[in-house]
Amino acid sequence: MRTRRSSPLVRFGLLALLAGLGAPPATAAAPESDDATVREQVAHARALSAAFKHVARTVQPSVVFIGTINREPTALSPRDEMLLRRGLLRQAPPRERRGAGSGVILTASGHIVTNNHVIDGADELLVRLADGREFAAIPVGVDPDTDLAVIRIEAPDLVPAKLGDSDALDVGEWVLALGNPFGLEQSVTAGIVSAKGRAGVGLARYENYIQTDAAINPGNSGGPLVNLDGEVVGINAGITTRTGGSLGIGFAIPAAMVRTIAESLISDGVVARGWLGVVTTPVPAAPGSPGNPGNPGNPGNPGNPGNPETLGNRNGVIAPRAGVRVDAIAVDGPAHRAGVRPGDIIVAIAGRPTADPDAVGRIVGELRPEQRVSVELFRAGRALALDAKLADRTVDPRTRFITGREAQQALGLRLAQLTRELAQRAGATATEGVVVVEIAWDSAASRAGLRPGDVVLRVAGRPVATVDEFEQAAYAAAETDVIPIEFERRGEPASLTIRVR
Repeated sequence: MRTRRSSPLVRFGLLALLAGLGAPPATAAAPESDDATVREQVAHARALSAAFKHVARTVQPSVVFIGTINREPTALSPRDEMLLRRGLLRQAPPRERRGAGSGVILTASGHIVTNNHVIDGADELLVRLADGREFAAIPVGVDPDTDLAVIRIEAPDLVPAKLGDSDALDVGEWVLALGNPFGLEQSVTAGIVSAKGRAGVGLARYENYIQTDAAINPGNSGGPLVNLDGEVVGINAGITTRTGGSLGIGFAIPAAMVRTIAESLISDGVVARGWLGVVTTPVPAAPGSPGNPGNPGNPGNPGNPGNPETLGNRNGVIAPRAGVRVDAIAVDGPAHRAGVRPGDIIVAIAGRPTADPDAVGRIVGELRPEQRVSVELFRAGRALALDAKLADRTVDPRTRFITGREAQQALGLRLAQLTRELAQRAGATATEGVVVVEIAWDSAASRAGLRPGDVVLRVAGRPVATVDEFEQAAYAAAETDVIPIEFERRGEPASLTIRVR
């Protein structure tokens, strides 16, 4: 069981509170209506208990104990190594390190899902079923990025579990955790869904955990988290603890992710992940904005509500508060072919919000290569939806990325956003634009006639108030090999055309 350390937490008697049970007031003779109320409360409690029993009976035949043996060579001193080489000492047998975890039967043909950390490095795998039968198991495939693994046994009369819809789970919904905590096989604990979509926990590369207060302890790893319909909605993976035991904060990998990963491992032995071909960073605050844009990794803190912009309000369109900015695009990659450009603000992929760069990797990583997805983004204050066909995540290391400064480099420019001080130094009347700070000798911009101190106002007819907007406009215009520029020079309007090739 993987754990995270945190401060101690106090747990309350949730079952008693939910059932609404309490001692009636001490009176000489309780009214008949009070007796009826208590009987009704007891009936509700018994109904909940009956639901728990039904779920346990349904799921337990699909829950297995997984025992592991790791053999490690015995360390020898330099003297013993010398004696061993001379044949004067016998090789000591390897040390055996044993571990235990849980798993869930997925198919009648013997496929079992568990955590990667349960079987990692194991030389032998033993599976014990709920009916006591034991079988040797072989690994089918592992995925350390999600901490999932599939193993297989040859056994008759297996009872596969049913995977449920983890996306349909609600916070506050009852769930049960099953497994073998501390070697206590077929244990069942109950709790609720505390939260969904937990990331940044530090247990795996791709995290989208269901958080629960159902007791999860060492040995529960790989066991199921189930709803009251007896469906597996998650695979238990880790806890937050100071003591090594449950403090009411457990994490389960959602069934939606389990289903995708397990299917890939069973069919191919490896996980084929989608790749969009973008490098992203959190959305920055709008230039000159006095508001606090909030932590991009925490959508619950949107910043100062008095300042709704994070990207600026231009052309009557307010850009979103949450999203990621595209800093670079892989040449001829899925995003590039779909029309994504450096400087775009991606707000959703496949209908799922991209609040931070981790969300982009998580969403795309859960999708398969060749899958078509919608990429929702903002460009210069305008909302767009592009269609991208994902590629395989295995990227050629020679892949070239177009960065957000590609246009400046290609044209031989270095730009800065116009400020009051720069405007005064340039003698400009404009209040918005970008200032040419440097120009490379014999560059395209130099040959076209631009000079340091010029204030660029429009590129290909599009107003530019920031360097990013210049990049966007120049990138689009460069497809026609010419970039029309409108600018001010010492307060006088002027225009020219830069030839890219």
